[in-house]
Amino acid sequence: MKPLLRFSVSLWTLLVFIALLKNSHAQCSAMKCGNNETLTVTTTTVKHEHTPNCTLSTGGNISRDSFLTGLTPGAVYEIFINCSSCCANVTLTPDVVRNLTVTNVTTSSVSVDWSEPEGNSSFYRVQWTDGQFNDTSYVSETSMTISNLTAGVQYKIIVTAVADDNHTDGQSTAVTQYTRPGIIGNHHIVSQNTSSISVNWASPPGEVFMYRLEWHNGGVLMTRYTNDTFAVLSELISGTNYTITVTAVAGDNETEGDPYTFTSFTSKHILSILNYSFCCL
Repeated sequence: MKPLLRFSVSLWTLLVFIALLKNSHAQCSAMKCGNNETLTVTTTTVKHEHTPNCTLSTGGNISRDSFLTGLTPGAVYEIFINCSSCCANVTLTPDVVRNLTVTNVTTSSVSVDWSEPEGNSSFYRVQWTDGQFNDTSYVSETSMTISNLTAGVQYKIIVTAVADDNHTDGQSTAVTQYTRPGIIGNHHIVSQNTSSISVNWASPPGEVFMYRLEWHNGGVLMTRYTNDTFAVLSELISGTNYTITVTAVAGDNETEGDPYTFTSFTSKHILSILNYSFCCL
């Protein structure tokens, strides 16, 4: 008799399960829940807040403790709430996009890509800001090139997955990146002598945090950093040709513009010939 009893319990459970499924489909087609039903939604769960032991069901997923689990992030579900005898359309929160990475940087653009989040998503919202101006674009691909940016400026780029209902947002993920500073132009040699060269240059378009100067005469490379647009290179060798490079550097001390290179000579020493007059006795 015991095996028969175990079989009877299993069969009863199966019948109840099938009945709940049929009832769920029938009720969902007939009655929608009102605004008084409070459901808390995460990426994979739905919880009924008011009734602790309310049966919730969607498809083959049934819970009798008011808490549905194991659902798909970003998906839309029709959930039968047995304690209220009504159905609610519920959209789960999309999961966060993964591996947001900067792939290319120019003076006016930043390219990023990312991996799809777990679960479902209909498209992605991409936002960027320099702290003053904001812009937004919507894409279905997992990459984007953001254009018309200002050189040498830091941008925060935020990517958010949007659920299957085209409305519900997931948790955002962000990355910051400086655009490359512009190139130096219009240098001018202010003065030269036997041991120094004074030079200035025009700042590039956009923003610059500092400039790196490098100079050499074919030997040891010398380096200096400055916030000014002029410099005096001293302790040089007279009559020597120096190669001088100026590079704009962004605020992260890493992102650089294209180097600007020119050459200049120091002056030669002038030998004075002294004329002596000899007077013969």
